[in-house]
Amino acid sequence: MTHSTTHTPIKITVKLFAAYQEAYGVPELALEVPTGWTVKQVRDRLLAEHPELQPWHDVTRFGSDDYL
Repeated sequence: MTHSTTHTPIKITVKLFAAYQEAYGVPELALEVPTGWTVKQVRDRLLAEHPELQPWHDVTRFGSDDYL
């Protein structure tokens, strides 16, 4: 017997500051991500969408109200 796991997407809000806010042009993003995603995966998605933010990779800090 096999078990399949359905990964229902969840909605999250990402508050942006400084260079991220400038790149996206908004103070926050409403994203839909797969259940189980980590903060690192969200960060990687933001950097993939805006590669000009890559220089900020090592100095960017993230906080989470909950686990992703």
